[in-house]
Amino acid sequence: MRYINFKIKNFKGIKEAELKLNQSGQGRIYTLVGLNECGKTTILEAINTFSPDLAAEPLFQKDIFRKVQPKDLVPKHRKDNFTGNVEIEASIEVPDEDRDKICDYLYNEKNLETDVARFSKIITVTKIFKFEKSDYKEQKNHWGISLYTKTKRAKIFKSLLDTDREIWNETIQYIRTLIPSICYFPTFLFEFPSRVYLSNTPEQYEPQNSYYKQIVQDVLDSLGRDLTIEEHIVKRVEHVDEGVAWNFFKFWQSDRKEQIDAVMNLLGNQITKSVFTRWNEIFGSRFTKNIKIEWNVESNQQNPPIFLSFNVQDGTSTYSIAERSLGFRWFFCFLLFTQFRKSRRDGGTLFLLDEPASNLHSTAQQQLLESFSSVTEGNNNLIYSTHSHYMINPKWLESAFIVQNEAIEYDDEFSNSHEYQLQETNISVFPYRQFVGENPDKETYYQPILDSLDYSPSILEHQSDTIMVEGKGDYYVFTYFKDVIFASKNNIMFLPSSGADDLGPLISIYLGWGYSFKVLLDDDKKGKSAKERYLSEWFLQSSIVNTIGDLDSSLKNKKLESLISIEGKNIIKSDLCLNKLSKKQLVRFFQDKLALNKKVKFDKETLSNFKLIFSKLRKI
Repeated sequence: MRYINFKIKNFKGIKEAELKLNQSGQGRIYTLVGLNECGKTTILEAINTFSPDLAAEPLFQKDIFRKVQPKDLVPKHRKDNFTGNVEIEASIEVPDEDRDKICDYLYNEKNLETDVARFSKIITVTKIFKFEKSDYKEQKNHWGISLYTKTKRAKIFKSLLDTDREIWNETIQYIRTLIPSICYFPTFLFEFPSRVYLSNTPEQYEPQNSYYKQIVQDVLDSLGRDLTIEEHIVKRVEHVDEGVAWNFFKFWQSDRKEQIDAVMNLLGNQITKSVFTRWNEIFGSRFTKNIKIEWNVESNQQNPPIFLSFNVQDGTSTYSIAERSLGFRWFFCFLLFTQFRKSRRDGGTLFLLDEPASNLHSTAQQQLLESFSSVTEGNNNLIYSTHSHYMINPKWLESAFIVQNEAIEYDDEFSNSHEYQLQETNISVFPYRQFVGENPDKETYYQPILDSLDYSPSILEHQSDTIMVEGKGDYYVFTYFKDVIFASKNNIMFLPSSGADDLGPLISIYLGWGYSFKVLLDDDKKGKSAKERYLSEWFLQSSIVNTIGDLDSSLKNKKLESLISIEGKNIIKSDLCLNKLSKKQLVRFFQDKLALNKKVKFDKETLSNFKLIFSKLRKI
């Protein structure tokens, strides 16, 4: 199954918000973008509250992650007297494979046949917290699912909920096992334990120890050798022959001890392969380090506590995980907790990551971003929040969302904090393209995405056929048509400046380095004036500086946006769901499509204009 939508109502600072995940099934990674205090964490907390991973919560220090109590859910602006419901609704897609599993369960376990034609392809589950005068009263779940069944002898299918509530409840419990679990990680900076107990865990180490013990089992499961902690470690240690007392020293010389050692070697090798192979890919390193897992018992008694210790072996030196750098510990826990979890259950996992790697340097952030694809293998999905442009992948923009808090005026970021109190907190979330289309001037809301798409020219990129253009807008449009629409093999490279009057520094550098180049300007008043100034100030040949109109008489008085016909602009407006199209929106359209390398079918007039431009540029 797969989560395809979350609706959130009256949750903390959220009045109503909806997160529509990619219903085409193509996207598995979803990005929440926004500045500080916009509500990204609140969105993640709401999704986590729908189905929290209770086993993971003890891992976090209270100042990092505090379990959300029902009293904390009351809308902030209604804390004085709130009567109503806090609701989190999830829509879940049921593939045919899972539908068949449910039908088989009802047939084999309950002797009931299911009306497959009326089986819900999408089920909804709503978690409801009821409040009266801001006091928490109760919690209940509402399942929106059509289940019609009948006995083998019956002729008519009837609603299972109406005919047998007990079987309905048991069936719902079975369906729960097929729904993806939700795992929220506000951080991966944990105090990794010096010991992970596999049996008879001392009370002071619970419940954290249970989580790490499950991770060990996940690694064993990933080996595909039917190994379990209980059968292949614990029972081998605790085994005694009839009538013989357990003896530590005798056991230490037995074959069972060697059997357990073999399991430890497999564990260590599997974690080494996952962690250090990925570490080397991320940082371009060639580490020869290994994860060494040692096991021991705490006492020479019957059924002693059995524990593991995780260490990094570097040549002749051995270090505990806790002795390694913050960066290594972060990545070690990230990879350990995500890479092996996919072997845990058929339903998969929805990972929630809050500002991942925000404390790491830019290269590490970029490489971490690349590792997300491996996390979402199998049935796993991932939602992460960020305000770092290093954590934005342009290829995932179809699955990106902008989080907005109406109580904060982002365009006046340095306004007095008391002014923030004048408006009620109202957190909402919008698909990136919808938000950009409706709010082209609110760039601060999605600045990290703009920064990730931004092109920064370098003098080292020089090619013999360099064409200097007025700005980055010209660069995105011309480069898109050359590389994506026409898939041209020519060596023309467009180099942007910051305006028609600002090409002087680029011209100076190219002349100083002895590089050849051409200049292409709009054929408007400003472009023509700039052309004459560059020719006179830099003593350039007339063939070097051209306006669009110089290339062909049919292009006289045209600017860049004039090369796109009315029909072409209508195509862009349709793609962006706009009624009107500004130059900023036009440029952003080409910026996005160039980053995605996505081909759009343009009209003949637009294509003809750009073909003419490129054919003339090759001749000058």
